[in-house]
Amino acid sequence: MGLGEGGGGMGPSEVDVPAVSLRARWELAEVAAVAVLAGLGLIVVGAVLQALGQPGASWGSSAFLRLAGSWSGVLFGVVMLAVVGLGWWQVSRWTGEDDGPGAVDDGVPGTEQAAHLRRARTVCRLAEAGLVVNVAGAVMVLVGTVARSGAGSGFPHGVPVPWGPEADAVASLAGAAVVGAAGLWMAQRTIRDREAT
Repeated sequence: MGLGEGGGGMGPSEVDVPAVSLRARWELAEVAAVAVLAGLGLIVVGAVLQALGQPGASWGSSAFLRLAGSWSGVLFGVVMLAVVGLGWWQVSRWTGEDDGPGAVDDGVPGTEQAAHLRRARTVCRLAEAGLVVNVAGAVMVLVGTVARSGAGSGFPHGVPVPWGPEADAVASLAGAAVVGAAGLWMAQRTIRDREAT
């Protein structure tokens, strides 16, 4: 029976419409992004705790800086970049920009769309923080490496190899900075696109 047909002429205002929950179901991309962010956060915390537990690695020492930032670098940044990509994909799906497989139909309630867009924005913000922390970790490694080299310790027979360890730390910092800049740009663009909807 359609609207307004038979039995007392029910109008559109009298139809039972199921209430849309403000807590939309979590999608696979959202769960994956949160799991990756949580896992990487635990790696950072574990490295700092390990550095604090090492003999002779007091807060701010070269040994502490190198151990506490040992997780940082290009690979960490690329994983964060992938998380930003998941956020971007979610925004494009839920704003109707993506017409490919997995695109969301126009009939999706607005509250569900808003919940998914809010999650994508949060994921991008957390990934931005992770990218900044990654660069900070690479700076810690560089400072710790330079401080260690300046003391002349840890090299065969106490003779430092000119710029050997420092070159690796500088390259790691440069790579983290390049990936971080790209990720921050992508995240900001994604967040602006989400806020424009």
